[in-house]
Amino acid sequence: MNKQVHSKPSMAYAWTAIDSDGFILESHYNTIPSLFPSALHSEIFALLHGLDSLPQNSKITVATDCAQLISL
Repeated sequence: MNKQVHSKPSMAYAWTAIDSDGFILESHYNTIPSLFPSALHSEIFALLHGLDSLPQNSKITVATDCAQLISL
C-alpha cells in the first residue's frame, strides 16, 4: 500500500528594522499556516508584526514591492 504524505500549506513572512545609517536594528521571520496562501497575506503579516514590535510613537517608513499592500 502506498502511503501519501499531505503537508499543510504555509507561507513565510519577514521584516527588518533599519536605522537611518542602514544598520539593522531588529529583524524577524516566521512561517504561518494558510489555507489560501498569497503574497498579500504574507505582506500584511510582516507589516502588522513589525508594527507591533515597535515602541509607541515611533516614526517609520515602510518599504514594500507589494502593490496590493500599498493600495490598502
